[in-house]
Amino acid sequence: MHDERRLGPRRQLALEVMLNHRRLGLQLCHTRDISLEGLFVETNEFELRKNARVELVLKIPANAKPKHHRVKAKVVKVEKHGATLIFYKLDESTYTALVDLLYPAE
Repeated sequence: MHDERRLGPRRQLALEVMLNHRRLGLQLCHTRDISLEGLFVETNEFELRKNARVELVLKIPANAKPKHHRVKAKVVKVEKHGATLIFYKLDESTYTALVDLLYPAE
């Protein structure tokens, strides 16, 4: 399967993300949209390279207090003001938090 192909629906959402990259160090960013497979991160102040591997800390709302989730990701597409990243090796807690965020119970 091609890296850029989306498997599920995206939700437009501005989440706070701490991005850790070997060359760039720690960068505070925000998402533009997110899905169970990945996200688009706004990178107005710096540029990521395609195929770069990064570590993210996502601040996901959970009840009254946001919870931080550590995620490994790969850059699959770079645009002028951001990049599309796909997740890999999501743990169960992070996957569940993303499902709850993207598909809230009614």
